[in-house]
Amino acid sequence: MASGNDHSGKHENSGCGKGCLGILAAGLVLLLVLVLGASLLAERMQGETDVRIQAIRDAGEPASFADIAKWIGEVEDSENAAIPLQTAIDAHREPSDPESPIPFVTKVESPKPTEPLSQEMKTAIAAYLKEEE
Repeated sequence: MASGNDHSGKHENSGCGKGCLGILAAGLVLLLVLVLGASLLAERMQGETDVRIQAIRDAGEPASFADIAKWIGEVEDSENAAIPLQTAIDAHREPSDPESPIPFVTKVESPKPTEPLSQEMKTAIAAYLKEEE
């Protein structure tokens, strides 16, 4: 004998009865409650964020990228430290010998601040700096 939840269609009393429709309705109601709760939470959080942003602005501080641009103003190229740094980065070349003992450029470990550079390291650094000229 087929159960009331048999969906195969092979039996005369098969199909979705009141049980299936009830489960479906309960699922839809639960989904609706979850979506409504999430939207209320998002609205509340947005309100709290707006209050915090306004407090920052009331203190005279920038609170967005547009505020920062107005606050700092345009930086002249002659004052812009990023331009020579980018030029130096673009001009950088790897050492001709990737095994050179040059700290921060190759994978060699740098000496401790209290230790002097070895003669080998000094020679490699000097050669690298000559290449970079």
